[in-house]
Amino acid sequence: MWRPAVSPKAGAAAGAPALASSLSTAPWAEPVRAMPRQSASRRTSRQLPLCANYAMLRPRRRLQAAMLPALGELSRFEFPVGLHLRTGYADWSYLNTRRHRSGATVADASASAAAVAPRMSLPAQWRTFESALLDCTDPAWRGGPCFNWRNRQHRSPTLADATRDCGDGEPPALRAPSNGTLAAAFGCAAVYGERFAERLGAADRRAARSSNSGSGSNSGGGTGGGSGGGSRGGSDGSWGLLVLGDSPALPSLARALPLFARRVVDTAAIGPIGHTSRTVLCDASGGGRCAEEGAADPSGAWTRAMVDFYLGGLTSAFVSALFSSWQGAMLSRSLLCCKRRMHFGAMYSQANSHRDKPMPNVTFLQAVTQTAVRGEVEGGGA
Repeated sequence: MWRPAVSPKAGAAAGAPALASSLSTAPWAEPVRAMPRQSASRRTSRQLPLCANYAMLRPRRRLQAAMLPALGELSRFEFPVGLHLRTGYADWSYLNTRRHRSGATVADASASAAAVAPRMSLPAQWRTFESALLDCTDPAWRGGPCFNWRNRQHRSPTLADATRDCGDGEPPALRAPSNGTLAAAFGCAAVYGERFAERLGAADRRAARSSNSGSGSNSGGGTGGGSGGGSRGGSDGSWGLLVLGDSPALPSLARALPLFARRVVDTAAIGPIGHTSRTVLCDASGGGRCAEEGAADPSGAWTRAMVDFYLGGLTSAFVSALFSSWQGAMLSRSLLCCKRRMHFGAMYSQANSHRDKPMPNVTFLQAVTQTAVRGEVEGGGA
């Protein structure tokens, strides 16, 4: 947990004025500034949530430095859309390990095979990924991982579902290799972003007409405002996509779609994906290398998770899929998110995609961890 620079205990020892004077006068620091003024009995009952609020909204310097590059990228966009998918890989990066006779932790047979398998083409990776997200009762399911979808149809969502549920109008030109859960999640994010761009373009055109009307002439040099949102439209200035979740493959899959190619922001440079309660992880996307540091931040996985919490809370719209407590934790830390929100809910299968058991399916592990794709998008399957 993040902590104030001066702990309440140290502040009490130094006296209330010393603690109060060490804190910023900014509004976000008020919970901690109030602590020295409270009676001892009340401070005991309220101290933890006050410290937590301070910690959640005011990262320490190390965390601030870690998030700055991604924050700068996200700041290019007026309407950042967040996307989060919880496959279970954060758990499997720990569970799919074994002890080598040397005493070191190494990837198990499934994780090792996924790490060294020949690279999949984009269509193959996308379809493999989506086929593992089918409902366990779907006639198209052919064994392997599956999920229990919590919708009226008891099936994985499609781009048509996203278009209907996330906004009226034409579906976005996603050009995805197949039309399942990934298409629905990315499609919903695109609907949110493109609807914003349309409103932005309309506002620019109104401003241009008003400017031309006020000047009494139409010299063609107004504020812009073409169909793409004027000078603010396009990939820089309109809307972007913050890709989060526990699948290392997700950012590269997003960038492989022309609609998102220059809009994607991710936090992969901060560290690998891992479970914050574990001290060991094997990074299949990094060749199966394992990190065992006996600390809460093996190779940056904890830091990346905290940065994801913070950046997710800055988005203007948010799309998530599959069961996770992450979204609720992120929203509890945010004062800004979200103007638009969609969750495609499904519970993992106790028999086929359990997060507390190793994942034996090599092709699924490869699909969720392969971070570079081979080939181009084929057609417009979605």
